[in-house]
Order: sequence, then structure tokens, then C-alpha cells
Amino acid sequence: MDSDEEAGAASVAREVNDSLQESTPVFERQIGHVTSSLKKTRNALCKLHSGVPEVVTLKVGDQVFSAQRSLFEKDPQSLLFILVCQSYATHDTDKKNRPLKRTKPEETKSQPSVEVPERDPIIFAMLLNMLRGYDNAVPPEWKEACWKEAVYYGLTTSWYERYGNRRPYAFQILACKRKLLSEAVYGVASEYFTSGEHYIDFYVVKWDRVALGVISSDADIESREDPLDTFGCAFYWNDGRISSFFSSLVMFNSSVVLNEAHFVRVVLDASENTVKWMWDEVTTIAMLRLPKGKTFAFCTLCWHNSQVNIMN
Repeated sequence: MDSDEEAGAASVAREVNDSLQESTPVFERQIGHVTSSLKKTRNALCKLHSGVPEVVTLKVGDQVFSAQRSLFEKDPQSLLFILVCQSYATHDTDKKNRPLKRTKPEETKSQPSVEVPERDPIIFAMLLNMLRGYDNAVPPEWKEACWKEAVYYGLTTSWYERYGNRRPYAFQILACKRKLLSEAVYGVASEYFTSGEHYIDFYVVKWDRVALGVISSDADIESREDPLDTFGCAFYWNDGRISSFFSSLVMFNSSVVLNEAHFVRVVLDASENTVKWMWDEVTTIAMLRLPKGKTFAFCTLCWHNSQVNIMN
């Protein structure tokens, strides 16, 4: 290539580069405008329309409830959000083009109520209290029933924020002393939780020696000869003992001895740093305070001739 061609190519390259540099701010402004527009649209879709009053009336089964409209905007993808939007829409087709105005609280008596037939009003009241942020909104014995209703109403986002995300549990086997075929086998049944309340249901089919509880992510399993001497675990044993080994090994006896064909629920509150064991979802066997700054997973420790199943 001669000097004239080189000069021409260099000139074209400079022009292309200058053009790209000039167009980049334009593209950035356009992208920013589109992003801003999408955010506004999303925010608008997550708000109830102006025809919805400040206080919404709902009839669930044979009971009537009242709740602030802002309560339903906490979970905008829920069935309740959709029902409220539809129930408070304009009634007459000839009014569909008329601007809606915000209804005052004293005018709600003339407004329609949101009908939710054939659902349990007791559970619905608990879910409303959950949305309101009340303490102990859902008692432990009602957790399973309320979870199913939360799924029906599409309130899973609010449920996960309050009680954690329930994922399918499955055992991951950990062996002592790096030996898979050992007398004692650890079965880690979940991820390591950092926050929220979580629970797992264990069913002891048969036992020789069984422990149910939680294990920390920094537990020292492989280097221990005696599984009872494992740092970072809290267990309920089938003979009624409760053990925890963090700063030191602590053991005490509970009043409940585990037999075959028994169900035990382990509840981990990663936010409050507690673990408790429950009998038949109602009676608390024991409760322990866990050290702060650690993450825990559900775990079992089984000897030969023992079998533990996960029920949820």
C-alpha cells in the first residue's frame, strides 16, 4: 500500500472513530430514557388504580375483613391484588372512559367488597397479619396450612421474605474420617441458611442410634474419630439427649425419648439464632441458642441399622 492509500485509510478510520464517539452519548441517553420509562411503567403496574379506596373490604367465607390498600401493593403479582383491581373497577361500561378518582374512606360503604368464596377465613386472617408485619402472625401449628393458602393467593414473595424460601430437601452424605463406609454417616439435608425461619420434618423409620438437628458450615467432620466430638453441631438424640458443641460440648436430657416410626420437626431460625425440636408439629421438645455469625443447615447423624426419611 502506497502513502496515499495509507493516508486515506487512516482518514476513514478517524472518521469512523469520531462518529462512534459522537454517537455513544446519544445511545447512552436513549438507553437511559428507555430504562427510566420501563421503571415508571413497572412502578405503575405495582400500584392499585385510583378507583380503589384507602380501605378495602373483603368477604372471605362468611367473615368480612378490612385492610389498607397499601397492604395489597406489597405483593402486586398476587391473586388478591388482581381481585382488588377487578372488584373496584368502574361498574358501567359507559363510564369506562371517565377518569377515576380516589375514594375517601367514608365512601367505602357504597363500594363493592372483594368476594373470596370457599376459603378459610381463619387462615386468611393470619395471612393478613403476616402482610401487616405482626409478630407471631402464623403460629407454628398453622404454618403448613397457611403456606398452602399463601400459594393459592399468590403471596409466596411475602411469605419468603418473612419465613424463608421452602425448597425441596434431600440428603447429601458426609462421612467421618473421609470414609464413606463408616459406622456413622452425616446426612446434610439443606443449604446453609443465613436468615429467616426454616423447618424440616424428619420421620425415623428405624433406629439403632440417630441424631437430628443442625450443622454449621465450618463443622469439623472429617478429622473426628467420634461423631459426638464434632465441633459445630446441635443434635437431638433418639435416647432423649440434647447435645451442642460450639465453644464447648454441652449435653442435657429432654423428657422425650424417640422411638421407631416417629415424626420430629426441626425448626431453624437463622435470624434469631435458635434451633428447636418439635413433636407432632405442636409440642416443643427442646430449644437451643446458636452462636451468631455462623450459617447452619439441617442434618442427621445415623449409625448402621438406622433409617431417617425427609417428609417435606
